[in-house]
Amino acid sequence: MEKIEQIISSNAIVQVAFLALVAFIGCIKVTVQGRCSRNYIKNTQDSVLYNMMFFASVAVALSVALPLAVPTGTTLWIAALNSITNMSFQVLYTVALTIGPVSLTVLIINFSVLLPTAMSFFLLGESFYFTQMLGIVCLLVSMILSVNKSENEQKASKKWLILTVACMLVNGAGGCIQKLFYQTETAKTVPNSDNTYLVFIYIFSAILALAVYLFCAHTGKKEKSTYWFSKNVLFYAMAVGVIIAVFQKCYMMGNKLIPGSIMFPTYYGLQSLGMSFIGIIIFKDRLSLKQKIGILFGIVSIALMNLKLGFYVSI
Repeated sequence: MEKIEQIISSNAIVQVAFLALVAFIGCIKVTVQGRCSRNYIKNTQDSVLYNMMFFASVAVALSVALPLAVPTGTTLWIAALNSITNMSFQVLYTVALTIGPVSLTVLIINFSVLLPTAMSFFLLGESFYFTQMLGIVCLLVSMILSVNKSENEQKASKKWLILTVACMLVNGAGGCIQKLFYQTETAKTVPNSDNTYLVFIYIFSAILALAVYLFCAHTGKKEKSTYWFSKNVLFYAMAVGVIIAVFQKCYMMGNKLIPGSIMFPTYYGLQSLGMSFIGIIIFKDRLSLKQKIGILFGIVSIALMNLKLGFYVSI
């Protein structure tokens, strides 16, 4: 693993290739999750229970596959904080997709890239070159142009907007927390502490999701899941758990080894392009001229964000 990390951290071309792999895994994750949501998620409690199952699956998969360190206090409290953003994002995302326009939901949430990118600049003192700034602008233009509005989509509402903006903020906050973990003394000095950190994020997330499920089942409207422990849902939860275990390990390696000014915009750009190609190849989507231009802007943005040319700004 150390040799792999050395290769990734020392070569810009390898970093882009690695982020392309992470984005590809992320696209598979979104596709599988979307299929489960369309088929089985009928209410908020469905979402909470489903997320509890796949959080537990991720924790088990990571525990089996990765060497772990003895958890320190720093590891535990940052993992607990990250689990709150993790669980909140998953539940808010699922609910937002069911009550509002899917295309706009995904678009707004993708703007979460701005939070960890800004943190890398303002708090971690990373330099931004002119080409990278231009690349981020192209990425935002690409996201806007790539929105695919379907006639069957639900209309936007105030509740949907609040949920979606909240989802965007907690998603960005989660990326910031992971980045900050690698600035701690524990992450720098304790071998395999990042693996332990990941495992406890999902253990805490599963516990939190179960607590929310039980609380909501006995208060207010006493909403209950429409499927409880369905074998089909359990299969999806386990499948997504394995995918996310691989994805999160790779994503955190990128977070550790690649500057945030390159990592976050490049990853989100590649994921947006990946989802567009999946839509074309698997779901036979037909792209409008606007969406084709959006893909072109996406490709240009990735190239620009990995060029360090022109003047640069740092704090």
